[in-house]
Amino acid sequence: MGIRETLNENPRAATGVAVGLIAVTLIWVVWLLWPARPIVQGDLKQFYTDDDGASYFPDTYGKVAPFKHDGRDAVLAFVFRAGKGKPFVGYMEKYTDVGRQKKEEILADTAHKQRLRTELYPLEASEKLVKKPGASNKWVNPATDPTGAAQVRTITSADGSTVTPVLPGE
Repeated sequence: MGIRETLNENPRAATGVAVGLIAVTLIWVVWLLWPARPIVQGDLKQFYTDDDGASYFPDTYGKVAPFKHDGRDAVLAFVFRAGKGKPFVGYMEKYTDVGRQKKEEILADTAHKQRLRTELYPLEASEKLVKKPGASNKWVNPATDPTGAAQVRTITSADGSTVTPVLPGE
């Protein structure tokens, strides 16, 4: 005798199985949609540099760069390690003056979270600049020079060893 015949002969069992499957499905959907514990931004760190990549320091995640640090402009630093070598700043990132001002304005407007989607994401694409460390290197806008930005963001080691990102706390 098959499952269909068994369920037809036992309607209460069929109802119990159906209710059980619906309950399990609802629990699974609620579990998927339930928000995770919010991450407090103060818990997260990023690297920044205020000396053109010669050194770096960890600070609060999400600061709008450039910002003042010990009287100098600090920018976001992307730190890497080649093999087992010493970590180094591979490239830096900051906002244009217009982008920095606009991002601070959007983040301060806590009553209008929709602005984060409609205004912040395009801002991220058009008002950021990237640069390799060193005084002779220039800031490049990925929106206007994607090839130059890709070259800045391509990190290689002198000895050919694998380059991996380094995060604060590692």
